[in-house]
Amino acid sequence: MKAPVIHVVWVWLTINTVVTVNAAKSIDPEWDKPPRLFVASYDIDSRDCREYGRDDCVFDDGSREWDEAIHTYSETLHWRDGADSDGTSREEYVYNTESGTTRFLCKRTMQWPATEWPRLSWDGTQVATDDCSAQTGPIMPPSIAMEYCDVTDRTNESWFFRVPTDSCYHAGYSWLKYKRRASTEMKLLPGGKSVPGRKSLFRILCTATAILDKRALPDFHSAASCAIPSTNVILGEFGRLDSWNCGYKALPDGAPPVNVTPYVAGTNFYWFDPRPPEKLRMELNSVTFEDCYSIRRDTNGTAYPAPHWTTNASYPILYTSGTHLRARVNFRSVCDPVVMQIDLRGMASSSHFFWVTNNVGPGDATINATAWVALTTNRVDFLNPLYVHWMYRVPGKTEYIMAGTSANQVYVSWHAPQTGSLFHTVADVACRNAKGLTTESEIVAGIWSDFTDRSVLKWDGSGPMLYWGDFMWTNRDSNIGFSVADLLKYSDARCGAWARFFRDTIKLHGITSAAWKQIVIAPLPGLSTHTIWVKNWDMSPIFATPPSLPIDLSGIAGQGTSNPLASAFPDHAVVTYGTTIYDPSYGHTHQSLLDWQSASLDAISYTYGNSILWVLPPFSNPSVEYGLVEP
Repeated sequence: MKAPVIHVVWVWLTINTVVTVNAAKSIDPEWDKPPRLFVASYDIDSRDCREYGRDDCVFDDGSREWDEAIHTYSETLHWRDGADSDGTSREEYVYNTESGTTRFLCKRTMQWPATEWPRLSWDGTQVATDDCSAQTGPIMPPSIAMEYCDVTDRTNESWFFRVPTDSCYHAGYSWLKYKRRASTEMKLLPGGKSVPGRKSLFRILCTATAILDKRALPDFHSAASCAIPSTNVILGEFGRLDSWNCGYKALPDGAPPVNVTPYVAGTNFYWFDPRPPEKLRMELNSVTFEDCYSIRRDTNGTAYPAPHWTTNASYPILYTSGTHLRARVNFRSVCDPVVMQIDLRGMASSSHFFWVTNNVGPGDATINATAWVALTTNRVDFLNPLYVHWMYRVPGKTEYIMAGTSANQVYVSWHAPQTGSLFHTVADVACRNAKGLTTESEIVAGIWSDFTDRSVLKWDGSGPMLYWGDFMWTNRDSNIGFSVADLLKYSDARCGAWARFFRDTIKLHGITSAAWKQIVIAPLPGLSTHTIWVKNWDMSPIFATPPSLPIDLSGIAGQGTSNPLASAFPDHAVVTYGTTIYDPSYGHTHQSLLDWQSASLDAISYTYGNSILWVLPPFSNPSVEYGLVEP
């Protein structure tokens, strides 16, 4: 008699792993740990197979024989990353005939000590009982598949045929009931350092394949299958894959693992193939502003270098109103050897907004970015500082991640500068005091307001700068103190430097109607040298017998001092704007030369041989006039 045809499944746990990932190691917390994609758990909750077959044979002489076979098989596996794991299997085969019953029963219990994926343990043990007790002992590591399975299957078969050699008609039937439930949980450990607020972009490429054969077992490569469209796959917390099979997510460095298990709605049997994660973190290296004016150092007149911002330095810049802020932004790209398209966004404290899309890869990346909105036309501004928070994301797929923040002093002139004297403090006094102003007269008045209290500070808050202080008095016989550069370098200078300084703050805004002018004594025939005597002097000695020079008293307060150390000069420097005379050295304004002479001088003297001719107040007519003029 022939045994019935039964499709017995004898293979258990013949699964091959298909992904290579970086296992987490014990790393110093100060190190950047690598990301780790791993199997967090693999469960075969059940694989149950029950088969039955019976065959009846009727011989030609009318005699009969029968036999039946029953085969059952079940297994479970519960594997956990970093934890002890276990599994079971039970298999029974029963063969019944008229002559009796043959039975085979085997039960197995498996255990493996804790390991981390993908380093599976070779130290597992198996306890086998009943008819397979000889199999007790060491076992190989469990085989872990990347799959989701929740299938049931049933088949029925019957037959009737004659075998001539047996002289027998066979009639019989068989059925099979099959059920299998298995699932793999994938997780991603972001790695990196636990730096507050620091995040990285991650990209995972993953494919998923539907298994069409319900009774297929890993590794599935030879099973009937069809590809699943990537947009049907949800990659755990990464969300739906794009058309390139990629999922993206911004994750904090040092964060706990996140779920990245692929899920396909409406498909009950599929396997998946995730690739190792690609990590991108961009760190701001430097910012160079373009289409701007270079500002010069007060100390030596050299221009501040580019880049204008680095992690170790920040330098001021000057723009003209109505123009766009433009920046060349350099990043250190910390990533795997991969290129990603990113959106770069710069959110500025002044409400200016940069946004550009660019590709970045390993190493340094430089991206050109322009503010969407121009600086307000005809409006002076001073951004102290301009903070720009530089962020990046994968367009439309992740949140923005902070790459770093730059901070620069940004001065905004009314119109294009008409002076080359773009010293730091010139720009600071010009813009700080005129911030928000929109007309020429307002701007001049705003700048002048900083001179009226005779306490003009430098850009860094140091000062006030002096008019004829100790340094200038010590160097009175030198050529020091006549230029803006000298005033800013030594914080002490003569009237010529102070007047040029005030004029240049006005010209920085493109205002050309202010002029530096030299006030000199109007010449008289036959009289040679002459002197103006700025208040206050005791003039009584000139009337004594014999006469002598006036005695210097506490004078008119000058810049940074209540009593400038020099008060007698051959000339004086002022600035004219409109009909007003501005005297920056003393912080006063005047409406005419006679007004200036009356308010400022105690006397004017001419030398004639060995004699001195004195002109004393009250002055009815100006004894002074303009000499040199510098527009």
